[in-house]
Amino acid sequence: MSDTTTSAAPTTLPTVRRRAGSDLSARGEPYVWMMGAALVIGLGMIMSLLAYVFYVGTTTFWPQRVATVTTLDGRMVAGEVFRSENYKVPSGVLESLPAEAREKIAANLGVANRTLYRVGNYDLFGEDFVWVADFEKKSVTFDRAMFFVERLEWGAFIGKVKSIDLAGKVIERPALDTLNAAIRAGAKRRRAVEVIEKGDINDVNHALDELRLEARRAEIDYGTNSPEAIAERGRVQKQSDILRSQYAVLEKKVSDLRSADERFTISLEAIDGRTKTLSLSRIVRLYPANALRADQKWSVYFDRWVEFLTS
Repeated sequence: MSDTTTSAAPTTLPTVRRRAGSDLSARGEPYVWMMGAALVIGLGMIMSLLAYVFYVGTTTFWPQRVATVTTLDGRMVAGEVFRSENYKVPSGVLESLPAEAREKIAANLGVANRTLYRVGNYDLFGEDFVWVADFEKKSVTFDRAMFFVERLEWGAFIGKVKSIDLAGKVIERPALDTLNAAIRAGAKRRRAVEVIEKGDINDVNHALDELRLEARRAEIDYGTNSPEAIAERGRVQKQSDILRSQYAVLEKKVSDLRSADERFTISLEAIDGRTKTLSLSRIVRLYPANALRADQKWSVYFDRWVEFLTS
């Protein structure tokens, strides 16, 4: 009997193939694109904001027209159009309106448009801005005699120029060239006072303060009743008397300049008929808001920019 050996067939293993690349999520490429897109969006938002700020900034100094609004109840409002908006009319206001206006507002689901006017004249009206709804308006005109006046105090004045008084010479309804010449002369008088007040008088005050500190320093260093302190106080007193004499001279000069300046005045009339008289030196600029040529508008625009950048 012989042994028979049976050999098993060799087992074939499955072939594993490797991919040349890897999954995109493993390499992070989607997140790179997402971050890049977010960066682009963020930069776009920043540039849009800067462009909007630039647009608003460059148009702020452009002279606007002045509208004269007459309401149904006879009230008159004069001012620059600042903005408009839709708003829900309160029921109390709605009930007091004519039937035609109520029907129109009801057809618009109780919503009406209103305009915000910059009326200025805060010293007379107590407010710079006034809302006027469309249903309140009877008429809107643009009077060529309306002036926009920029003042050093109380902000803008919107109204008409009645007259100017040039040291006793009264000119009714003066021409624009005459007004501008008078305002330039007033600005020179104002600067003359400012040079003395902010220059010479300020220097005298500073010198007086320095002398006072020197006397006090001697008292601290040598003692209040020491010979050195007494001598220093004597010297300080003599120099202070000289400076006070100079101060009195400068103060009188300023008083004389202001007295002379008060003789040059302008009389302005608001939309409600009230008048305001002030020194021409307190006017920065004025212009007929509804009668400006294109070159005059550009002149006002650049003049405001120069004032903003230098003052």
